[in-house]
Amino acid sequence: MPDTAVLRFVYRGRIRWALPHWVVEETPAHVVLGLVPGVIGKGAADYGEADYFDQLVTAWTLVDRVWERNRLLRFTPREASYSVDQYWREDDGEFLGYQINFQDTLRRTPLGFDSFDHEIDIVVRPDGSWHWKDVDSFERGVRNGVISNEDGTTIRELSRALAGQIGNLVPTGWESWQPDPAWPLPELPVEWDAHASGGSATTFP
Repeated sequence: MPDTAVLRFVYRGRIRWALPHWVVEETPAHVVLGLVPGVIGKGAADYGEADYFDQLVTAWTLVDRVWERNRLLRFTPREASYSVDQYWREDDGEFLGYQINFQDTLRRTPLGFDSFDHEIDIVVRPDGSWHWKDVDSFERGVRNGVISNEDGTTIRELSRALAGQIGNLVPTGWESWQPDPAWPLPELPVEWDAHASGGSATTFP
């Protein structure tokens, strides 16, 4: 039975999301986390009601959030500012493709890992074709100061570099992954909101 790690997205010491995952594999080279529909975590009550970065400059309340629809495997190289997320439709097991998710380098906590989502993504279909996602939202985050100009430049450079190397990122070798049906769903520990790391591993204000 795998261990549980709580993956949290944290901004200025405030938790925006906290989701328990299975630790499918952890090596010196990478971390692989798994998530399936039915897992209960915590998320902002106002999620989806406005732009992601606009919401970060206001107060928010965390409520129970249930992960729905798709099975997810997050493959994150150590010290990398991105993960390669892989999705399957839970109902029939169809592989839906990948999302290269740009984020802070994972920071170890006593509960799992903390990070901060940069919003911009590259969506890669199973046939290898791809498109950008949430670029406009990312640029608004730079303009309103949630992401500094310096970090914005770094994130743009990394995302463009990886867009030119998609063939080196996928396939990952995990495309046929399925959890053991005997595994119980990962659960948030009582102290899920403790030890939140202080904002960001980069230079966000």
